[in-house]
Amino acid sequence: MGCTHLGILCSQLPPNTPLTQVDLSQQGLTGEACEVLLEHAAALPRLSSLNLSFNPLGPYPDSADNIAALPCGRGGWSLTDLSLLHTMLCVEATTALTDAIAGAPALTRLDVSYNPLIGAEDPSEVLGRLKAAWSMGGKAEIDLKL
Repeated sequence: MGCTHLGILCSQLPPNTPLTQVDLSQQGLTGEACEVLLEHAAALPRLSSLNLSFNPLGPYPDSADNIAALPCGRGGWSLTDLSLLHTMLCVEATTALTDAIAGAPALTRLDVSYNPLIGAEDPSEVLGRLKAAWSMGGKAEIDLKL
């Protein structure tokens, strides 16, 4: 699909689109796709499940803030389920996501498994911080396989 096509698709959504689940896995989307989705978050206020698995979203540190904003859609939605499986998350994106978890009370399932955590000297430490933040929020399901 690509980011350009995603932008066109999102721009055609009417306000208050009743979609609750969006699966954009394996679409070749980059970190720019997160920004496109966030720009159109107001059109998807009921979105509760977002699957971005198997897209190269996160190898670049400059995409970290957009990835961290996904759980709440910058106020546009409130996800309960977010899959970032095998999205090439870098340590900056994972750290930003860790910091964002407290502001995402509805998020009950997060999958960040099979990410190389590019730039991390000790990936297990980064994942440990993520798991600790997740547990502090009383959240149920998180998948952290490397």
